[in-house]
Amino acid sequence: SSHLVSSLQQLLRARSLPRFQIAMEQQQQQYHHHDHYDCHAHGSVPVEIDLDAVPVPLSRDRLLGLQHELQEALSEGEFQDRLCECERTLGRGTMEFRRQHQQLVLEVQSEILPKYGFEASLDGVAHMLADVKAFQGDSEVAANIEAINALIWRPRESRPEDASRREHHGQAHGLDWLHRWGHQRHMGGWAHPEHAGPTKTSDLGSVGVEIDLDAVEVPLVKDRLLGLQQELRERLSAPDFQARLRECEGARDDSSLEFRKKHQQLVLGVQAEVLPKYGFEGSLQGVHDLMEAVGPFREDPDVAANLRALDGLIWGSCATPDAKAAPRRPGV
Repeated sequence: SSHLVSSLQQLLRARSLPRFQIAMEQQQQQYHHHDHYDCHAHGSVPVEIDLDAVPVPLSRDRLLGLQHELQEALSEGEFQDRLCECERTLGRGTMEFRRQHQQLVLEVQSEILPKYGFEASLDGVAHMLADVKAFQGDSEVAANIEAINALIWRPRESRPEDASRREHHGQAHGLDWLHRWGHQRHMGGWAHPEHAGPTKTSDLGSVGVEIDLDAVEVPLVKDRLLGLQQELRERLSAPDFQARLRECEGARDDSSLEFRKKHQQLVLGVQAEVLPKYGFEGSLQGVHDLMEAVGPFREDPDVAANLRALDGLIWGSCATPDAKAAPRRPGV
């Protein structure tokens, strides 16, 4: 009975203690039993910590080391050649150039930043730049920022007029373009460092970072909309797709819910392949967003003609008398 009472006491006590404390006491007993650790002499059992999770402050020496590594990697001939080729083939200032340029620079940053406690990602770059703010008044740090900016934005070049032009525009501090580029989206425009106007550091809430261009919303202009519509027309008019629509129509009552679901699924399969190329999700939400964006162009004769053609390809002879009587949203 004494053994049963002891077991019940241990059970009740276990329910009242945190699991971590129980584990610690069990570990203490194990160490004491094997004479591996004197619990009474040391007070408690040490617990290993995850050193990867411990933030290490960015000291000036560590920052200078990071900057020097970046300068060495960015100044390598192969990397400079890739930057030049990117600018030559895509054209500086274009969305394609910015996306490819960002990817090239991030490849180098991703190899170096983890050595200094930052993630190999755009978030890591953002955190690094935020920490750099504390050293903005340091002349050596500022000089390194200028050198890094030159390696990133002026590959194979070192022209005095560039520096004088940046100073004239109030860009003597190398982080200004990062401020501007990272926050310009909220101001309604994008400006390259060499073409942006003056910006006061005091006007900026935090250090900017190269933007994630995959998340940039590109306005739907008429030319892009016509291109999207033309591609949809080509896909929807393909014989195999039209055959699948006719099969769907013949197998089901075209007024039934089952038909409508199947019909929607078929059309969405085509839309999902085309819409992402133009900045919309390949989903029903993407179709909805597209139709909202088409609104300002509905009076355009070219756009309107394409809408009618798309409706004909999507619905064809599927429209019932009731459907014909009620207005239907264009298939886009």
